[in-house]
Amino acid sequence: NTKAQWSDGKPVTADDYQFTLDFMRSSHIVDHKHNNYYTEEISKIVIHAPDVISVVTTKRHTKNSLLLKTSISPTHKDFHKLDKNWVQNYNWKIEPTTGPYILSSFKYGQFIIFEKNKNWWAKDLKYRKNTFNFDRLNLKVIRDTDSIWQHFLSGKLTQHHLTLSDLWHNKGKGDVFDKGYIKKLWIYTDVPHGAQILFINKTRKPWDDINVRKAFAHALNFNKVNQDLLRSEYERVSAFYVGYDGYDNTYVKAREFDIAKATELMKQAGYRLGRDGYWQKNSQKIQAKILYISQYHENRLVLLREEAKKAGFDIVLNYQQHSAGYKQRNEKKFDITWGGFGVSRLPPPSYWAYFHSENAKPQTNNLTMTAEPKLDKLIDLYRNTYDEQQKQDLSHQILQFIHDDAAFIPGLKNPFLRVAYWRYMMLPDVPGLKTGPNILAYGWIDERAKKELEEYQKQGKSFGPSVTIDQTFRVKD
Repeated sequence: NTKAQWSDGKPVTADDYQFTLDFMRSSHIVDHKHNNYYTEEISKIVIHAPDVISVVTTKRHTKNSLLLKTSISPTHKDFHKLDKNWVQNYNWKIEPTTGPYILSSFKYGQFIIFEKNKNWWAKDLKYRKNTFNFDRLNLKVIRDTDSIWQHFLSGKLTQHHLTLSDLWHNKGKGDVFDKGYIKKLWIYTDVPHGAQILFINKTRKPWDDINVRKAFAHALNFNKVNQDLLRSEYERVSAFYVGYDGYDNTYVKAREFDIAKATELMKQAGYRLGRDGYWQKNSQKIQAKILYISQYHENRLVLLREEAKKAGFDIVLNYQQHSAGYKQRNEKKFDITWGGFGVSRLPPPSYWAYFHSENAKPQTNNLTMTAEPKLDKLIDLYRNTYDEQQKQDLSHQILQFIHDDAAFIPGLKNPFLRVAYWRYMMLPDVPGLKTGPNILAYGWIDERAKKELEEYQKQGKSFGPSVTIDQTFRVKD
């Protein structure tokens, strides 16, 4: 688009796309993942005219894959000086953007403030008009989950997720909800799932033993978590990826809670139950130490821990605040970690980053430290083939291998998102997309509704409770 501009007023040029390639390949940015991607996947960028470029891939792709591989962003050529001091000089600089908001200020560990770009070049485009309506976004860092909730109830935060069952059914009650000062929204989604929830580090003992890994998977009672904590609203994820149609392996099923199978596998691995009821070998008790960084999931982990005792496993929970936990996870200093990664809507999904031996090292997404030549071969073939049927067949084999290897244990998925927000925030009639509600992109503030709310609060008057359940994108059985 010839009207495209950076937030500093300079035009976006074809050279900015060419610079993206130079930038992402540079060792100065200290980013192995992007260095690899822009070398292995992108061959070159050809400038045909000031507003016409070609993004050339290193191999042929299916149509959907091609859209993903070539969808790159510009990087402001005149802003960056790419040299050995780039990290030191640019890590905390605010980079110009082509988007609707400009990062105006921040204080490390406290807040980030975005101001709307009043001269945003795309504001009148067909699919951007009437979006991104807020003039200012103040994102606060509040480390304690209870404090976050209290900030929301007092009106200091305008929205709060309610996807977790305890928040929707239990905490999302009281005067502000009953009187309709705060609205509740439940919207069904239709998105792929996967790449979460438990990753076992295969370089740590005794987790290098496949029978121990399989036994531990059978010791986790996710069904009880769903029933007791989540009101059976969630569903068990069957494999590393689900929701990619022909790329899914429908024969792979997650290991169910089964004490007998866990017992048999642990005995095959040479373990016996000690007097305390836990598995041990050579007088050494096995402990399953789980690193996690989300307090919202703590009750699930506690229930899994109690149920695992029945199968002879002693789970030790290790909560770390996000920055410390993320660092520990990236350095692979854990036995087992709870968490995961976002997934793309379009197939084919990526396996290389998570399971290829080239990434079995710190500072990568290969959390299981998997380094299996047979799997490497499948992943390499998967990355390089153009034939979609062959690609899907390879995806089936890879998903089967990941399941059989038992270093990844899938958790639960929610086919919906839920959110609460103060009633002066307005949403369209269909309050979101298939990917879920995005209040920051599609909502707006109604000043009259805000004044009316303030009057009702002063007088203690009620609008009546407001609960919306939107089933526009619900997947029918």
